Amino acid sequence: MSIHFENISFAYPEAPLLMKDFSLSVHKGDFVAIVGPSGIGKSTLVSLCLSLLNPTTGSIRMNNLGAAEAISRGHTAVMFQQSALLPWMSLWQNVCFPFEASGTPAPEQEIHDLLDRVGLKTSRHLLPSQLSGGMQTRAALVRALGQNPEFLFLDEPFTGLDQASREELSELVVKLWSTREHTTLMVTHDINEAVYMADHVLVIDERPMKVKLDIEIGFARPRHSSIRQTQQFVDYVARVRNHLSNCCSSGETGGVK
Repeated sequence: MSIHFENISFAYPEAPLLMKDFSLSVHKGDFVAIVGPSGIGKSTLVSLCLSLLNPTTGSIRMNNLGAAEAISRGHTAVMFQQSALLPWMSLWQNVCFPFEASGTPAPEQEIHDLLDRVGLKTSRHLLPSQLSGGMQTRAALVRALGQNPEFLFLDEPFTGLDQASREELSELVVKLWSTREHTTLMVTHDINEAVYMADHVLVIDERPMKVKLDIEIGFARPRHSSIRQTQQFVDYVARVRNHLSNCCSSGETGGVK
């Protein structure tokens, strides 16, 4: 259940080359977080994995399948920057929608259990407009994990939430993830979030894109929020922040995420 970016090249129309012969492997059961300057192409990596964009050259393989085939077989799930809940559907209908769309039965008991664990058990009848931002994010999390994907993609999943809510939800994701260990690729701007959640934190920079730093995070799982107060956690965050500051000091690139 590994993800392999194999010699990927990509550029948006009338824009400089974003990737050239870019290669990266996310191994089975790993949780990899990617940080980097704004506009460097972090979200583009996720879009390529989801076949929302196609590389100019190279390929993306998941379990030796191309990205499009892995998606068509139901091996992937994603949380975007916005919850993307359908406004005319109830919370329950939204979290069951991927199964309805694929014509497969929804695992109702598992979804009930997930809703209970994220504190939404009594809210299943509500429309998205009746949910707070945090509740919408929890619903999007249930929709993704309810599919029990082999590959989970998180593209700035907690954007727009206050810091306390971000930390609460990151802890919840880590707790749920630890019982399943989906192979996971996350994009985030929050260094604390990356260090707390991931097994590896990658700093990417430059045009074309390069991995400038790969830090293996040495905390055992399951994890608890108390690790945020340890010196080891502070040191990891400082190392990533210092490297990222050096990246940004040379000037950020605009227009691409």
